[in-house]
Amino acid sequence: MSKKPSEPNYQITHPLDRPVIWIIALVFFAIAAGFFFLPTGNSIPIPGPANVSPADINPAPRFKVLSDPPKAMINGFERTCMDCHVIIDAKPHSTDLHQHANIKLQHGLNTRCVNCHDAKDRNKLATLDNKTFDYAQASQLCAQCHGPVYRQWERGIHGKTLGYWDTKLGKAEKLTCTQCHNPHHPRFDPIKPLPGPNTLRMGEQDTEDTPHHDGHKKNPLLLPQAPETTDSHLPANESKH
Repeated sequence: MSKKPSEPNYQITHPLDRPVIWIIALVFFAIAAGFFFLPTGNSIPIPGPANVSPADINPAPRFKVLSDPPKAMINGFERTCMDCHVIIDAKPHSTDLHQHANIKLQHGLNTRCVNCHDAKDRNKLATLDNKTFDYAQASQLCAQCHGPVYRQWERGIHGKTLGYWDTKLGKAEKLTCTQCHNPHHPRFDPIKPLPGPNTLRMGEQDTEDTPHHDGHKKNPLLLPQAPETTDSHLPANESKH
């Protein structure tokens, strides 16, 4: 009778008994502790609030359209243009303003009142071919000289529209020429820009004026592109050694 073969003697060890497991665990623990305890070395800049005047971001019209007939307070009384001009025979071709000294007429070749105001009825506006308009229709008067801009305004390219673009949701108000432009001085005066963006990656901003060739020092977004020089006014290939 043959003998039964003997079974192999396997030695089973627990995974924690292997030194390599402990080494790996200690490495990961050290990395975690480093993330937790060691400083990152980077500070996140928190920009302060920008001081912006509500008037600088107000979308309302810059000027109020005059009523028809136009009225103004004169010596405490509300008067129309013709209340005075019916008895005052203003010279239509004169460029001197005695009663309207507050008006600074700087409108190209339009150096006389009658270029836009009707010479007979000052409560009306008039084109060069004597077609009259109410003050609420001033944009049509502007069209006689500013045709291309007027057509852009009609299509919504030029000018400003307030309210709703989708008129199903509400009313859209297209501002007229004289609600944005001073008709006597239509060119916009210089407008101070609003504060620029200050994102976390931009860092601390330096607002001091510097020459153009030092611009990379003051613009954190261009720091990686700054040439390494010992003299900031010299290009990288001409620096002193």
